[in-house]
Amino acid sequence: MDHVDREINNFIMVWTIVASTMCYCHTIGKFIPQGKTTILAIFLAIFVLLLLPLRLTSVHLGGPTSFIFAWLTTFKLLLFALGKGPLSSNPPLSLAYFICLSLLPIKLFQQHQPNLSNT
Repeated sequence: MDHVDREINNFIMVWTIVASTMCYCHTIGKFIPQGKTTILAIFLAIFVLLLLPLRLTSVHLGGPTSFIFAWLTTFKLLLFALGKGPLSSNPPLSLAYFICLSLLPIKLFQQHQPNLSNT
């Protein structure tokens, strides 16, 4: 197996592990109240997010992946643990939205329906 194949396999492995880590964080958000206990519960996930991009040696794959995991996703998870940010909502986000919103640099826009009770 040459270097490119190993790098692509590492890339797929890293994104798969991080997606399963986000499943863990989504589940933790349902069972543990927000605050210090949630931060402690997701500390392992944050640690994984900081270390996994080191498996990638290519600048083209490792650079953006490191930025997304170590910066964006980590801060989104910290805000989630405190009950703020895009990952915290009432009712809770579905698992698919949670994963997409936590791992991709996107925002979800919610449509507000006009209040018709005043008419």
